[in-house]
Amino acid sequence: MLDQLNQVIIEQDKALRRLTAKNESLSQTMETIELERIKSNNAKPPHYSV
Repeated sequence: MLDQLNQVIIEQDKALRRLTAKNESLSQTMETIELERIKSNNAKPPHYSV
């Protein structure tokens, strides 16, 4: 029974690590998208066009 419980914990740890990595990846992607959106909305004034 202890071996079965240990196996469940190992599988949960693997799943948690995968989800954490995916979450970090998605957070970086969203941050990049948001920065690009901000840049596109902040056009330089006409007198900056050189």
